[in-house]
Amino acid sequence: VDLQDPRFAEAENILQSLQLPVQRIKKWVGSYSSVERRTFMDKIQHEFKGWIVEADIDEFPILPTKNLQGLLQNMSLMGNNLLPGIMVDRLSPDGRLDNNMNGNP
Repeated sequence: VDLQDPRFAEAENILQSLQLPVQRIKKWVGSYSSVERRTFMDKIQHEFKGWIVEADIDEFPILPTKNLQGLLQNMSLMGNNLLPGIMVDRLSPDGRLDNNMNGNP
């Protein structure tokens, strides 16, 4: 995967469709390294104090509600800025990305 991968544009379109006030999008591409990922996320968290959405292009997020905008607004009003969630790998049994899990992550 490179930074020009069309799935990045697809992910950005999904964020826009949720009508969230997205201020900036940072992308990280490379072989997985927990140290490099943590360094990348630490830098983002230090630079930006608002909501941070961490998405992995090969995973499906399991969201607690269809009204994510309302949930985040209510959480912000209560002084919260973290919404833990679940991400499910969308790898098929042979290791390829599975773009259609028939609604069953």
